Amino acid sequence: MATLVLATMDDNFVTDLPVMQEKIVELLSATPTSSPSSTTRADIYLLLRALVLKTSAIHLATLWPIINAELHVAISSVVAPDHSTPSDTYNNYSILQACKLLDTLLCIAPDDFQLHEWLFITDTIDAVYRPSSFRPVSLVDELSEELGLAATTNTTALQTESSSVAVSQAAKYSMRRPLLGRMKGGFGINDEGTWERKDELVAKVLRPFFSQLSIFAFESTYGMGATDWEACRQGLLKDLFDERSIVRAL
Repeated sequence: MATLVLATMDDNFVTDLPVMQEKIVELLSATPTSSPSSTTRADIYLLLRALVLKTSAIHLATLWPIINAELHVAISSVVAPDHSTPSDTYNNYSILQACKLLDTLLCIAPDDFQLHEWLFITDTIDAVYRPSSFRPVSLVDELSEELGLAATTNTTALQTESSSVAVSQAAKYSMRRPLLGRMKGGFGINDEGTWERKDELVAKVLRPFFSQLSIFAFESTYGMGATDWEACRQGLLKDLFDERSIVRAL
């Protein structure tokens, strides 16, 4: 379905959105043992990426509460204990696709989503210049701190390095692009891999992504660059036709 949405004209499925939303809500209630199971979540996130890229924001008003709630639960599951309900519900590929949905939303910045982006990232100058008393409130920065503490005791050095990398990435191009996914010129965080083990996904993709996202989004926003819609579409297209994605989702 995501491929069909991406291939058609903008707003082509506006009249079908209520039915699609009903089905999305139904599938998002799936569990690891239900039929269909929760492994379909990654496909739902791909569909949502297609919808936000091809549908005017005014038509997506009723979807935002669903998207915001699902993103929060899905991304939070990164630190869920093994064999817990969130850990069993969200597999590695689902988590990666949830992060890519968030990445896309921050890139294209729909007006209604901007009202809630503070839930996910630090959208003030604190993202770049953190005061000594800074305590993360946003989900991504809380996860970054938690995963960073698990990986190293030198969190200050880690934050400084992440800040430098994110600023460098944002300055590479005049247009706003997603951070996840390697593009031409070495831009972006490389997410290619099978990612059967969560610790590998966290170490190589999610930890760098979480640590850089707020800074990258802030620098991209105030760089005043236009959104690179083609890069967003190409990133989605690559995921839709990635055979490894199909294998991971099974």
